[in-house]
Amino acid sequence: GLNMELQENRQAHERNVRKAKCGVYFAPSNIPNAGFGTYTAVPLEGEGLVVGTTMSVVPIPWRHDKNYDIKDYVWNGGTYKVEYEAAPNISTVIMAVNDGALANSHTGLVNEKLSVPTYNPILDRCSDPGAGAFSDYVDYSFMSARAVGAGEELFVEYGDQWFEDRAQFADVPLSNNFIAANRVAASLWQLTALDGGLNAGQTEDLMSTIRESFVGEHRTKMALSQIEQIDDLKVVLERNGTAQATVKKRSQEWFDKHGQCLDHIYVKASTIPQAGNGAFARRFLPEGTTIISSPLVATYGRELFEVDPASSPDGINPTMLFLNYQLFHPNSSVYFFPINHALMINHNSARRENGQTPNARLRWSSRSKKALFYLARPLEDLKEEHYSTMVLDFVATRDIQVDEEVFIDYGIEWENAWYKHVAEFKSPCMPGQKKKSSKFVKSMNRQKFETTYHQWSDDHFTVCNDDSTVKWLRLLGEASPGLKDAVVAPYHGITKDHLGFNISYPTSRRRPCLILNSFPEHLAFDVMLFATGDTFESHDFQLLKRIPSLRAENIEFIDKPFRSDMFWPGAFRHAMKIPDDVFPVHWKDVVD
Repeated sequence: GLNMELQENRQAHERNVRKAKCGVYFAPSNIPNAGFGTYTAVPLEGEGLVVGTTMSVVPIPWRHDKNYDIKDYVWNGGTYKVEYEAAPNISTVIMAVNDGALANSHTGLVNEKLSVPTYNPILDRCSDPGAGAFSDYVDYSFMSARAVGAGEELFVEYGDQWFEDRAQFADVPLSNNFIAANRVAASLWQLTALDGGLNAGQTEDLMSTIRESFVGEHRTKMALSQIEQIDDLKVVLERNGTAQATVKKRSQEWFDKHGQCLDHIYVKASTIPQAGNGAFARRFLPEGTTIISSPLVATYGRELFEVDPASSPDGINPTMLFLNYQLFHPNSSVYFFPINHALMINHNSARRENGQTPNARLRWSSRSKKALFYLARPLEDLKEEHYSTMVLDFVATRDIQVDEEVFIDYGIEWENAWYKHVAEFKSPCMPGQKKKSSKFVKSMNRQKFETTYHQWSDDHFTVCNDDSTVKWLRLLGEASPGLKDAVVAPYHGITKDHLGFNISYPTSRRRPCLILNSFPEHLAFDVMLFATGDTFESHDFQLLKRIPSLRAENIEFIDKPFRSDMFWPGAFRHAMKIPDDVFPVHWKDVVD
C-alpha cells in the first residue's frame, strides 16, 4: 500500500484542487505545431501526486490487418499488464485516456509518469449480467514525477525512440541534445561574464559560429536555435537550461482565455448497479457549465470493433469491449471515442422505473474552429483527418452538487438493449460447476499455496515475474552434443508443443510458468518459466528457465488468453448514441 506520507500528500493535494477554479487544463501547447497539451493550475508539490483522477484503461485486441486512427494514441499492453488478454499473435494494446492521449512529450522536461492499473474484476459472469461490459483494469493515473509549479505544461515520457522513428519530428531535440546544448550555453556565458569578456555582439557571433560550424548533430543545433542574442542566453540560464527555456508558465488569466477545464469530475464506483465506475462532480457545477470537453478519435465502420476471426479461437465474444466506449449514431458509419475521462459518465433516464432524468447533455464544442469547420463538411472530408479533430462538450442541464454522480442519456436503443440483455441473462455456470470467471481467478491469488490451483486449467494459467540471472536453456527435440545451454524434451515433463511457448509474450517481464513445487513455510515456489527467442535468429527457439526459490509475490494466477470476462460471449455490447438533434444530418451515410 501507499506509505502514510504519500497518502497525506495526496489528500492535501486533492483539497487544494477542490478549492481551485480548476486543477488541470487542456490548452495550446508550448511545443510548436503540437496542438493542445495539458497544464496543472495547482502546484504538484512533490512526486507521486495524481494528476486529475484515477480511472480505467480499455484493453484492445489490436487488428494488424486494419488501419485505425487511434494508432498514435495507444500504449504497449505489457506496460499495463494486459499483454496476456489475447494470444501474442494478437497484440493487446491499451487506450490510456487523459494524459495518455492528451499530454505531449518533451524529451528534456518529463514531469509525469504513469501508474500501472489494478486488475479488479468486481462482477462474476456466473451471476452478473454486467460482467465483461466494462474494463476491469482500474485505478490507472498519471502522477507527478517531481515537483511541478502552477501554470506548467505537463509532459509524459514517449522515449527518444518514438521521435527517432517519425520523420516529421526530425527537428525535435532529444534528451542528450538538450544536455549538449546546456554545456555550450554554460561555456558561452562564462566567456561573457568574465571581466573583459565578450561583448554582446561578439557573443552572438560566436554562438552562430559554434552552432553552424562546430555542432555536428542537427537536433543539438535545434536546441541551440533559440539562442540568437545575449538576452536569449540570459533567459536560458534564468530558466535553468535550454529545455526549460522552450516553455512558459501560464497564468490563470491565460487559462481563462485559452483553456478548457479537465478535472471538474473524478472517477469512483458508480451508484448504478452493474455499471462499474462512474464520474462525479469535484466542484459545484451550476446549470449550463461545461462539465468537461472531450476530443474524439474517429473510427469508421463497426467491423473494426470485431475481434480478428483469423487469429482468435471459437467461442469468444466476436465484438471488442472497446465498442462499449464509443459514441455513434445508428445511421452513420463513424464512431467517436472520447480520449479523456468523459467516457466514464454513465447512463440514466426517467424512462424506466427507479431511473432519473440525466443531469448532463452533449453538444459540439464551439471553442474549436477546426471542429466547427468539419461539422459543416461531409463525412468524407472528416475521414481525411486522422487525429482528435472533433470535440464534444458535456454540459450540466441543472445545478450539480459536489460529489454528485454525472449522467447522460445513451439513447433508448442502448437502454432497450441493456434491459433485454438483463432479462435474457442466463448463467454460463451449471449448478455445482466451478466456472473460473475473472473474479474467481483473481481471488485465487489470495490462496497461492492451494495446490489445486497450481495445475493450469481451461480458464487460468500462471505467470512469474522474472528478475533472475539464471540462464535460459534451449529445449531441443533431440540431443545436439556441440550445443551449450540446451536440454532435450521431454524436460521435467515439458514437451516442445507445450502451451507455455505459444502464449509467451516476448517483451514482457511476466513469463508463463509452471509450479514444480511449493514451500509455504518459506513463502516460495520452485518454478519453470517459458519463453521464445527475442531476436529474428532465435525467434523459433523454445526456452526454459528454472528458478528453484521464487518469492510468492512474484507469481500470479491470471486468465488464459481470450478467457477473461472481456471475451465472454455473453458480455453486453452496445455503443452510446449521440442524440438526433446533435448529430449532423449530412453525416448519416448508413440506412437504418
